[in-house]
Amino acid sequence: MSAMARKMMWSSMALSMALAVTACEKKATPTPPKTDTAPASTSAQTTAETTSAATTPKLSDEQLVKESRKYGHIPIVGDTDRASVTAKFENWKKAEDEAKATEGVGAKLVAVPEGATITIVFGTWCSDCFREIPRLWDALDQVEQKPPFEIKYVAVNEYLRADRDLTAMNIHNIPTLIVERDGKEVGRIIEKPTTTVEEDLLALLTGEKKGVVTSSPELRRRYGLDEKK
Repeated sequence: MSAMARKMMWSSMALSMALAVTACEKKATPTPPKTDTAPASTSAQTTAETTSAATTPKLSDEQLVKESRKYGHIPIVGDTDRASVTAKFENWKKAEDEAKATEGVGAKLVAVPEGATITIVFGTWCSDCFREIPRLWDALDQVEQKPPFEIKYVAVNEYLRADRDLTAMNIHNIPTLIVERDGKEVGRIIEKPTTTVEEDLLALLTGEKKGVVTSSPELRRRYGLDEKK
């Protein structure tokens, strides 16, 4: 979720959700504690944050944490799994039960070539993660067959930090789903898919797509995805 959209949605989300589920872009910290992740430094991000700051009040990092934890939602941080998330948070369990993925994608996912690893970096407090990840779960639940790829979950706090250094993963927005084969990244879905998260993931697993996949205008500018070839 973009910086501007995140700031505009705080008040409405606080009224509509029993647990705070907030937006999902990394924020710069003026006087950071020990950091696990290097801050983003691209010119596109700097421009976007400057524009956003000029039009909406900027939440401090302390306010961000306070808002996301207002209703007692203390995020999971570090390695986790689907069962742990849905067991701890009722709203995630509800989203898991209600999510509807594209019909038939599950069968296609379990038919992809073996050996891939998918690392999902997300926040239990993040609205984009809350929207996308249960859809993927539903796609996998469409079939009883175990998928031929490994899924790892890394949960981060509101500063996009985990319990270890994630610098090498280059995480600046969540959710980020990283697809690797033979130890090399073949692509990643960042924040908002171009179709649906399950269909974009299928495309990366089959090789139909590669590189950064996102429909976020800001991220497409940042990665030069709309530049003429």
